[in-house]
Amino acid sequence: MKLKAFPALLSLIVSCALGYLAWHIAGDDEGSLVVGIGTGVAVLSTLLPLLALRLENGRQSVNMKAWSFAALIVLLAVNLGFALLGVAEPYYAVTLLLLLCLHLLVVWKLAEIKDV
Repeated sequence: MKLKAFPALLSLIVSCALGYLAWHIAGDDEGSLVVGIGTGVAVLSTLLPLLALRLENGRQSVNMKAWSFAALIVLLAVNLGFALLGVAEPYYAVTLLLLLCLHLLVVWKLAEIKDV
């Protein structure tokens, strides 16, 4: 398993930009900072496996990229929904943490599989 430096840097830049966008969309809401940081972390955790992570097995890499893309779409929809509709911080935190845990568990399991 290898992590490429340049795609990882691009992932960090894109996640910061989307986090700022979510913070701006949330506006003067009291949880706007939480949405901005949560969006940045969520996007970074999905973009790193999608763009920068390379596995030894080609099938494993394809499976990880497909899963990371699906998780990226779901997490972006959830974060955009909370930013547009208003943030109830406990609901947002629980939803985001459960989705991130699910994503990281699947990525971890896909990286451990020896034969696909």
